[in-house]
Amino acid sequence: MTGSAAGGLGAVERDAEGNGGMIAEPWTLKTVLLVESDPDVADALLEGLTDAGYGVVGPYRTAAAAEAGAALHLLDAAVIDVDHVAPSEGGGAALAERLAQRWGLRVILLTHDPDRARALAARAAGILVKPFSMLQLLDAVCRLPAPGTKG
Repeated sequence: MTGSAAGGLGAVERDAEGNGGMIAEPWTLKTVLLVESDPDVADALLEGLTDAGYGVVGPYRTAAAAEAGAALHLLDAAVIDVDHVAPSEGGGAALAERLAQRWGLRVILLTHDPDRARALAARAAGILVKPFSMLQLLDAVCRLPAPGTKG
């Protein structure tokens, strides 16, 4: 079996001669909620995710706006910069938990602090420590399990 490509394209089964082409995993386009307060970073994340074929809702700069966006759209995942969600709104980790519990979203958290990343590991489906590459983010999104599955 070949590997899977970014964007959730799935794997293709081939026999020993290279014939085949049966899709072993269904292709699923993920729609991602983006929460990032820095406009330049938000633009770069938005561009990278959409160029890779993901639907993106946002970017949102506050927890309240992100939750409103989640209520209005069918989403599969969320990417949240936890370093910039205001503590008065419960912070990024609390937002991640609300999105996961209320809408079943798989959440990838972004942070600059490795210690914070370790502390938040159980609260998210994935964590990236800044600086990270777009390829690392796309890999993390691609590896998210489908909604309704364990993982």
